[in-house]
Amino acid sequence: MLFRSIYAIALEWPEDKLVLNIPSPASNAKVTLLGRDGVLPWTYENGKMVIDVTGIRYNEVPCQWAWTFKIAQ
Repeated sequence: MLFRSIYAIALEWPEDKLVLNIPSPASNAKVTLLGRDGVLPWTYENGKMVIDVTGIRYNEVPCQWAWTFKIAQ
């Protein structure tokens, strides 16, 4: 399935990784956290997208209530 962008909103901080049950994104898809510069590493395994958030420092988190991740192709 082809999509341009998907936005995933997390109401709890995902600690090490955010796991999303979505269709396989294109291999060149870019994942960002809105309000923060830079892309996040990700993998797709067993029908799930796994976004690595371990590289995000506390002072880079844009708020404390909800976080929006953008997956763009």
